[in-house]
Amino acid sequence: MLETIKNFAENRPVVIFIIILLLLSFTFYSVPLYSQAAIILVLVIIDAVSCSINVIWGCSGGGGGGGGGGGGGGTPSPPPPASPTFTGTSGSGTGTNISVNAGNSATLDWSCVDSTSSSGVNFPTGGAVSGSAVVTPSSDTTYTVICSNDGQGTVTVSVLNPSLSITATPSLIRKDETSSIQWNVTAVNSCSISEDNPDFIDSWSGTSGTQTTSPITGQTIYTLSCQTDAGAVSDSATIRLIPSFEEF
Repeated sequence: MLETIKNFAENRPVVIFIIILLLLSFTFYSVPLYSQAAIILVLVIIDAVSCSINVIWGCSGGGGGGGGGGGGGGTPSPPPPASPTFTGTSGSGTGTNISVNAGNSATLDWSCVDSTSSSGVNFPTGGAVSGSAVVTPSSDTTYTVICSNDGQGTVTVSVLNPSLSITATPSLIRKDETSSIQWNVTAVNSCSISEDNPDFIDSWSGTSGTQTTSPITGQTIYTLSCQTDAGAVSDSATIRLIPSFEEF
């Protein structure tokens, strides 16, 4: 009992001071005992409520610390699940945000940690905790690997749509005649045009243009090669010779 009174006095100095003042006032003004008891009871209730909601009412920090200690003794939150290694590789490089030219493929590689299986969103993993898969998206797609330890990883593949056009006019000529090469491209970074005829060199660059060929000595293929953020794309035009006949 004495220990309880001692603890109360140490932890509630303001309340003890107010009670002493009230007792002195009760004696001076001759307040009835039941009124004294009621007033002190109300004061104690206010004190208890104030401390329970952490209002500064003369409560000792030691008491609050005890509550904090109880909270600290609770079960700590578990660490987040280990994330898998998940990357994509294409003509643009390797990473979690890559690009491919329309119609081309990318390779997804994953490896789960502390897992026994996996599943994929927008691609199959076959349940394997590690592996690779080839995907050919027709539009921008986000792929997700989900490991059995709840770890996840994503790779976004953006699809580029470059447009290439190259023509030879005329495309059928007699030997040593010339032709006109026209080309036009969109959604590319740079382009060059070359041919495969060993008798001459025709070489141009740019995303559009018209050029006259050298005299054509045999079937010749003009190739339009362009670069995008996702790698190389190409198109071609072929010039053929009209057969010539010799009399014997």
